Amino acid sequence: MPPAPFVLQSASLQVASYLRDCVERRVFVTEVPGIHPLAAQLNVNHKTVTKALRLLEVEGVLASQGPGRRRRIINSKSTEDQSLRVGILCLEAPDPGLDPLIDTAEGGTIGRVPKSSV
Repeated sequence: MPPAPFVLQSASLQVASYLRDCVERRVFVTEVPGIHPLAAQLNVNHKTVTKALRLLEVEGVLASQGPGRRRRIINSKSTEDQSLRVGILCLEAPDPGLDPLIDTAEGGTIGRVPKSSV
């Protein structure tokens, strides 16, 4: 089988790929940093970052919020749509005098799960 073809990408395509990966891995959750901080972090010209951000806008990954403002992430994996389920395994029997429900900071409630549903 022949090796995969070597593809040389422009700097803006490489930056766009890097930023897309950061969004997918949730390094950036709601917004990406500004153009100049990204340029300094990635050691590229600010025009390269601008072009990469425009590519991601065209792809529908980011949305512009106006001149001089950070781009907002508009993918389907927003933090509001996701929930986290955490299980705690206790090695000792719980104290029957304590309330088994705990309120979370986000307004959710944690309680015991009946053995029949495990």
